[in-house]
Amino acid sequence: MKYCPACAAPLILKPCADEGDVPFCENCQKFYFDLFPVCVLAVLFSADKKRVCLLQQNHVHRNYRVLTAGYVKKGETMEQTVVREILEETGMCAVDAKYVASFFHEKSGALMAGFTAIAVDETFHLSSLEVDGAEWVRASEAHACLRPGSIGQKLLEKALKLKE
Repeated sequence: MKYCPACAAPLILKPCADEGDVPFCENCQKFYFDLFPVCVLAVLFSADKKRVCLLQQNHVHRNYRVLTAGYVKKGETMEQTVVREILEETGMCAVDAKYVASFFHEKSGALMAGFTAIAVDETFHLSSLEVDGAEWVRASEAHACLRPGSIGQKLLEKALKLKE
């Protein structure tokens, strides 16, 4: 960041406690920390918690399934984003969005906040813009459907441990 987002004045580097040199606007008297995208990733369980919703998104990967994910919009909480993204991608209402863990997605430079949620109904009404298919998979079998070593797989492992 080279210019103040509030007044457009050039930013200078100024020591900020133990943060080191941070961009600072002398006009607004405000520090500006680097911004990066924040996303949510959700393990959507069936009401009985025995199955997990997995999506097919060919633009992400053709051979593996993925979990519901999306960017947090300005003014939303992460929990609201989980519910909105599940509705947008699957057409299902979800409740009980609970934080599990966070992960840094190196490729996109995004912070991904991992959640679980429970489906209110289990009928798919898929987004034709984002989703190529979806299915309910037994929770014990879902791990093998996700890309090995992926953040989705790591989140699922943590979510299943919490469920026990």
